Amino acid sequence: MVEHKLERLLEHADRLLLLADGRVRAWGPPGGVLESGQLEACGLALPAHIRVAACLGARSASGSLPLTIEQTVAALRAAQPAVKASSFEPAAPAYREEPRSSPVVTAPSIALRGVSFAYPDGTRVFEGLSLAFGGVEWGGESKGISHVAAGSGPIALIGENGAGKTTLVKLIAGLLRPQSGEILIDGQTIRGQTAAQIARRVGLVFQNPDDQLFKSRALDEAMFGALNLGLPPREAERRAREALERVGLSTLAEENPYDLSLGQRKMLALASVLAMQTPILILDEPTIAQDHPGVERIGRLVRELQAEGRLVIVITHDMEFVASYCPQVVVLARGEVLAAGSTRAVFARPEQLRQAGLEPPSTLRLARALGLSATPLTPGEFIQAWQRWRPDSLDARRPADPP
Repeated sequence: MVEHKLERLLEHADRLLLLADGRVRAWGPPGGVLESGQLEACGLALPAHIRVAACLGARSASGSLPLTIEQTVAALRAAQPAVKASSFEPAAPAYREEPRSSPVVTAPSIALRGVSFAYPDGTRVFEGLSLAFGGVEWGGESKGISHVAAGSGPIALIGENGAGKTTLVKLIAGLLRPQSGEILIDGQTIRGQTAAQIARRVGLVFQNPDDQLFKSRALDEAMFGALNLGLPPREAERRAREALERVGLSTLAEENPYDLSLGQRKMLALASVLAMQTPILILDEPTIAQDHPGVERIGRLVRELQAEGRLVIVITHDMEFVASYCPQVVVLARGEVLAAGSTRAVFARPEQLRQAGLEPPSTLRLARALGLSATPLTPGEFIQAWQRWRPDSLDARRPADPP
């Protein structure tokens, strides 16, 4: 198995091979590779629950880092806290949550009212979908809409394969048309607008970058969308170079896109849409094929775009990314909205996530297995909660072992 996400491998692999620049950096049992110190140098990160264990000095019975949630639970019960959370990562969340009574009203907004859609083969995806994103006003655009994801920061759209996530954003972008219902952007219907007209307001980065790339030079690719908007070539090039800089590809502007790695091609497709400077940006699985620095770059970028007043929607299966960078979330399952709102509140209801075929972040699963009442979304938040729940009280309050 070839994989960037170590958590998926550790429960099944008895050996790990770590490669970087065509060279073997580490090889052996998972515990030994994790302890080698080579992961960070190769652009990888320890799974969140293992980072917690490493920070708190928790080890398995054999003296190695625990690999699974269950092993981490046992190791933490036996460990004494070794450091403060602040020496590991900021204990505060990566975003500031907004109360429901104070939604953002300056960001762009999207509203879907009674939207129904089926593909030509008869596969029905949505039936009467009502959902709003972004800077909607309570009692205004959201009137009559049952689910609203509003507030400060990017919005995650999550659900298992086939839930309707990509179909939904293609409807918003005008690439598909509903059989009934209405889609509004900033209060104006998009009915009658072409996909090209909608693209002036909605930038969509596809999951597969090869569906978007066709030029023979990365700079030309990054300029294409801006030129299509009618910008002068000089301005389009300025925007394209700025976008390439933001995604870390400035030194590859003269390269052929098909000589780039998959992760770099995904960044190039993102740069092409960034150069269009649309007020709404939708990213479909942006963290796939990205190493840890790439994921962090995307996380910083979506926060920067939000701070610039853009509405950013991220389709992803990466719950750790959602926990760190997306304060609002919409959960889809079989074409229906199971939940929408604060990420912390939604993740605190694991039964809804299970209905959608999803699991909460490993730090939250770890907290639940240990019986903590807090809802930590990141390792720093878990460590802060754990240190408040002193180990010397565990004997009297120790919960049952997780199933």
